[in-house]
Amino acid sequence: VKGDPGSKGATGAAGRPGRAAKVSCTVRRSRKATRVTCTVRYATGTARLRRHGATLARARVSGSGRLILRTRGRLKPGSYQLAIGTVILKIRLP
Repeated sequence: VKGDPGSKGATGAAGRPGRAAKVSCTVRRSRKATRVTCTVRYATGTARLRRHGATLARARVSGSGRLILRTRGRLKPGSYQLAIGTVILKIRLP
């Protein structure tokens, strides 16, 4: 014979926060296009290179943490955002 279900227990404590993502990038320019190569640790997902709200390049972070963003044209000098999942980094191109 099955009895009545018991009351719900208390919620457990929150877990530790995850590690902060570490990213290092290099930029190679040619006459026609710009190539941004990054190494990513502790972050996964899709990466986007943005400037003034416009997405200029997209790529997925590979299992080894390597990321290569290829643009259609040359990137102008200035500030860009590299968004990997929920992590947003600022990149400055000379």
